[in-house]
Amino acid sequence: MIALPTDKVRIDGDCILWVAGQYKPSGSPMMRVNGRTRRGHRAVYEDTFGPLAPDVCVFRSCQQAACLEPSHMWSGTRADKKRWDREADHTVVPERMIRHV
Repeated sequence: MIALPTDKVRIDGDCILWVAGQYKPSGSPMMRVNGRTRRGHRAVYEDTFGPLAPDVCVFRSCQQAACLEPSHMWSGTRADKKRWDREADHTVVPERMIRHV
């Protein structure tokens, strides 16, 4: 996993929350990786699971916008996310929606 500076994260339960730069208004983490500013979820996801196609998005099962815990992330299309939003239990990501592309 990308080495996250300890002064820029806070542990909250099983979430790793990014407390440095954030994309407004969503609160999603923004970070510098190899000299480039990147969206934190995508950077951590790709570092952990491998590259993603441009049309694939990274989502979080914990619903914490600032969370960078890889085990809370899943990838899919925007249509996958809309289907997941309609699910009653957001604590479990249905296996059919997990794509490590």
